[in-house]
Amino acid sequence: MSTDIVPVNAASARSALDVGIMRLCGRDLAVAATHIREVVPLPETLYPDFTGHADCIGGIVIRGQVIPVLDIAPRLGFPPRSGGSGVVLILRHEDRRIGLVMDLVSGLARIPGERVQPFHRSQPGPAQIIGHSFPHRDMLVGLIDAEAIFALPGVAHAVETGSDAKRRLRSDTRSAVLVSVADTHLAIDAAIVVATLPGVQLRPSPAPASKWAGVVHYLGLEVPVVEDLTLFDLSGSAAEGQGGAIIVVKLDEKCLLGIRIDRVRSIRQLDSDSVRPLSGALAERLTLFAGAVRDREGLQSLYFDSDALRANPRLRMLGALSREVKAEATTAPGVISGAQGNGMQQAYVIFRMGGRHCAAALATVKQIIPLPDQQSGAQSPGSALRGMATYNGTPLPLLGISPVEEGRSAEKPMVLIVEQAGAFSGLVVDKLENIVRAAEQRRPGPTGQGRFIQARVGGAAKAVPLYDLAEEVDRLSMTGAAPARALPSPAVPVEGARAGA
Repeated sequence: MSTDIVPVNAASARSALDVGIMRLCGRDLAVAATHIREVVPLPETLYPDFTGHADCIGGIVIRGQVIPVLDIAPRLGFPPRSGGSGVVLILRHEDRRIGLVMDLVSGLARIPGERVQPFHRSQPGPAQIIGHSFPHRDMLVGLIDAEAIFALPGVAHAVETGSDAKRRLRSDTRSAVLVSVADTHLAIDAAIVVATLPGVQLRPSPAPASKWAGVVHYLGLEVPVVEDLTLFDLSGSAAEGQGGAIIVVKLDEKCLLGIRIDRVRSIRQLDSDSVRPLSGALAERLTLFAGAVRDREGLQSLYFDSDALRANPRLRMLGALSREVKAEATTAPGVISGAQGNGMQQAYVIFRMGGRHCAAALATVKQIIPLPDQQSGAQSPGSALRGMATYNGTPLPLLGISPVEEGRSAEKPMVLIVEQAGAFSGLVVDKLENIVRAAEQRRPGPTGQGRFIQARVGGAAKAVPLYDLAEEVDRLSMTGAAPARALPSPAVPVEGARAGA
């Protein structure tokens, strides 16, 4: 697939930019894929830092090379990172290497050049670490300038020298996305990956088939999605529910195919020595794979042969089902578009709570997480308190209008994180239905009290009432678990919120 990949400061506004999407302190960031060497798990203990630089928190050893690791959150004005988990993004620029701490990696995305917008400053100064941003789905993503990272005054970086550097310069380096599905680890050449979408965007297929799990909308196309690994001569399938992610791959100019996975593990650079061949008998059976690659954790991932994928008749038959969708269906899954609304469109999360469907402005949700397995049984009789968990190192009361009972539903309840004056509360909902973009409307009648949006839920068009989550959390905190109330006035969006995995 021929796509022009350009540096951030390139003049062409029409070229596409391949980026890796990351998350740091609740903010969404991106790095040009050409500057990503690999992504590795953050070890429990980093090696000591001898540089004395304020941003450097230690070092990590990768294949015998010590790479300094920076925490750029304070420099960007972000709050301190919470918890010890995370990943280290290894940046590369020419023969230099440096690591950045991130909370997690979300996947790859291809961004049209015209969407990438620079920040203009009134006075010239040193290069900004984040000098550009772009809208992506319902997020505003800050684009990290890798060259500005390496240009930070006094910052140390690793340099590849000697035979190792020459070998890498001679090799045909390329990026790969490492994913997991049904306890199987797979690697996909980033050259054929056009997007990574959240699993919640999966919709029922218009013509169900045994190998067709559903469809997802991408750039005006309805793309078929598969989840059964037997299509790739393996066994198993992605976990049930709306979690995970969908990797959209390009088979040719008219064929796109989505592969539903459980999670994106990392993004790393491969060279000619990275892919190890499979044994003779295994290679004869797994004809869609070129070999295996090993990651930092020592796990072996089967590496797809891109040419074999694009030529496979079964996959091409499914990919040929990609079709253009009507304009009203391209804005977001489940949205009824058009002039029905009497306001600006924004993102809403639709969920089921206590047997009824509800909607809330996505901007009022700090994060969406599965119901934590680790929680106390601190339930209060006659109240809406369902237990206590931990979020970002702070107590998280779990509030709901119906008891959380094990085994009462095939799907695990979800928790909407709501922040109020620096404190967090979790609203337990029975099911997360969808995230849509719509315009709020006023209820008909003489009073006009209450608002709603029109969206598709379970394949049917519905008027879904809107709720103010902060108001609902306050009510549940003080009283029993009575039915939720529709909000009497429009919710005030809070910038920077987005859905999390």
